[in-house]
Amino acid sequence: MSLSASGPYSGQQLGNYRIGERLASGSFGEVYLAEHLLLPRRAAIKFLSSARGASSKERQAFLQEARLLETLRHPYILPLYDAGLDEHFPPYLIAAYAAGGSLRDRLRQRPGGLSLEETLQIIEQVGQALEHAHAQEKPVIHRDLKPENILFDAAGNALLADFGIAVILDAAVTQRLSIAGTLPYMAPEQFEGRVSPASDQYALGCLAYEMLTGQKPVKASGGSWLAWAQQQREALPLPLCCYRPDLPAYIELAILKALMKEPEQRHASVREFLQALRTAPHDPAQYEELKACWLQRAREEAAQGQTETALQRYHLLARLDPVDPQPLRESTTLKRSRQSEAPAVSPTPPAPPATPAPSPSGSAAVLSIAVTPAKVSPAPSVQPGSVPLAPSVGAEAAQPFPSLPSVESEPTPVEREQQTPPREDQREEAAPVQPRLPSLLAQVQTQAQAMKEAGDQLARRGQYAEALRSYLQATACDPRLQLDWRALGDTCWQLAHFQEALTAYEQALRQNPQDSYAQSGRAAALQRLGREAEALRAYELALEADPGNVAAHYGRGLLLLAREQYRKAQEAFERAVQLLPTFAAAHCARGDVLYQQRAYRAALAAYEEALRCDPGLVDAHYGRADTLLRLKREQEAREAYRRALEAEERAGQEAPSLRRADALLFLGRNQEALVLYEQLLQKEPGDPDLHERRGHALKRLGRESEAQAAYREADRLRGYV
Repeated sequence: MSLSASGPYSGQQLGNYRIGERLASGSFGEVYLAEHLLLPRRAAIKFLSSARGASSKERQAFLQEARLLETLRHPYILPLYDAGLDEHFPPYLIAAYAAGGSLRDRLRQRPGGLSLEETLQIIEQVGQALEHAHAQEKPVIHRDLKPENILFDAAGNALLADFGIAVILDAAVTQRLSIAGTLPYMAPEQFEGRVSPASDQYALGCLAYEMLTGQKPVKASGGSWLAWAQQQREALPLPLCCYRPDLPAYIELAILKALMKEPEQRHASVREFLQALRTAPHDPAQYEELKACWLQRAREEAAQGQTETALQRYHLLARLDPVDPQPLRESTTLKRSRQSEAPAVSPTPPAPPATPAPSPSGSAAVLSIAVTPAKVSPAPSVQPGSVPLAPSVGAEAAQPFPSLPSVESEPTPVEREQQTPPREDQREEAAPVQPRLPSLLAQVQTQAQAMKEAGDQLARRGQYAEALRSYLQATACDPRLQLDWRALGDTCWQLAHFQEALTAYEQALRQNPQDSYAQSGRAAALQRLGREAEALRAYELALEADPGNVAAHYGRGLLLLAREQYRKAQEAFERAVQLLPTFAAAHCARGDVLYQQRAYRAALAAYEEALRCDPGLVDAHYGRADTLLRLKREQEAREAYRRALEAEERAGQEAPSLRRADALLFLGRNQEALVLYEQLLQKEPGDPDLHERRGHALKRLGRESEAQAAYREADRLRGYV
């Protein structure tokens, strides 16, 4: 062991450990690398500072950290090996050695920030550790979350360390305590001595912001305690997209909500913060308080002449809620005001939008939104609609949106008086001075049409959020402009742009509240966004408008099946196949209901009917195989799993999945199954069932010792050892 960074304890022996180089030191004490004399183990030993005699209170606080670490054992909390008092040494803790360094080390190496994937993995792991601490009967609040306290093991997993100033609350509520923490990562309430689980969430939001941008969300000139206290209470961070324009809106909003100034305005828990980081796209209803706060700050900054910062906030608000025209209207006014203050230049009219490329069928581009109301017509399919995909139109940039007019589209009474036709005896004289420019109303209509055409171009290029903003600008400019929102909603839904689809369907329902198919499309989008209660109500509204809406019966059945309301779900699927007997997905879903009720023979018949309607339906193949296995018809099940895998390959659905891995294992393709289990474990390393299945595959491959290690890990995660 190298002793190049030796300290006063280097070379000495503490119990079964030989103390090596000093890793870190500070007012708290010193940390040394150590090696176990009997076991192949390296550890980190933390000594309480001995520069001055430690008080009884300091010794107790030091040992409280040891008791907390012992209580809070978790895969992402630094493991504690031992703690103690020794006459030859100060009080000490012996913990696992984190060979991967600290998060601060990584940030120094990459000052521009980490990748999105790496950041999300670290936040997920640290967040799970915090949630575990907060979930104790008496919640434990870390209070000092910062890059120096996030360590990495040899496998790259994040480990939460240093519970030295952690506190135990009597309940999960805010309590007053002594002020402690690291200034750039302290929540505003910590400067007042108040802490709660929301305080750790704020610090986690600070870490996420810094990892993605390379910048701290809040900065304090001078760095004094008072300066930081004021900035943490008052300063709002810049939107993350200022540094990372490619960052998805749902991730940015989740982080900014965690950084709200009042604890009750943040996510309800760290668990919900992590869920928001996984949920794409976001639900604008969850960000009402953030929206109000940022809108007010944007107005204040605009009034103070901080135009660029205000426009950045308006841009974020437009991403947050594309349906709300207020941020768009205010930002447009601010831009116009800035332009009016700039030196005058000769205006150049915008170029007309590029001619759309023809579709493969030779017709005009299908994503152009028709200037006619949507026609309500049955759309009996699994998806909300069946609009064909649009062709690409190349990489040319969309034309800029025209500015909104500074006056209302309807003329004022004075203007109407000025526009009164001249008397008969005045017409001849008046004729030469007729205005050459079109009327204000015609200008408004022209601008609205230009915005609509710009939206068409953006939609053809797959920029659906931007297209929606353009369409909303167009209808705000000219409310009489009619757009086929349902067609856009169908296309967005098919291409998995669910938030944009929801916005479009809701606009369609404003035009026609009785449009059953827009309502069922809205329900499908809500369902994909995880808003199940709203989706169920929307399906019911769709069926009230049209009881023959097959998609609504099917979607409602899926929601009821997920809620384990099997009788109602079965009725919904049976109604769907009555209306459309060739609806394969509904037959398959009916089989799923029967399978859950252990009516295996009836389930088998339903799956086979689904395959008669659609021989390539992968879900039906897997359902049939599972059911045959339940009926102990193993030879037929083996053939069914083989066909399921073939159907999956033909459909291009070969992404790692548990059902595919299990099928491969059942068919004896053990190496392929092992590869899939290991790929799945990279995404869910804490899933004990995956570890157990990996053990089965290893055992069949004759790798007995690795299999036993996998089984032990499964047992550990289940809490058996």
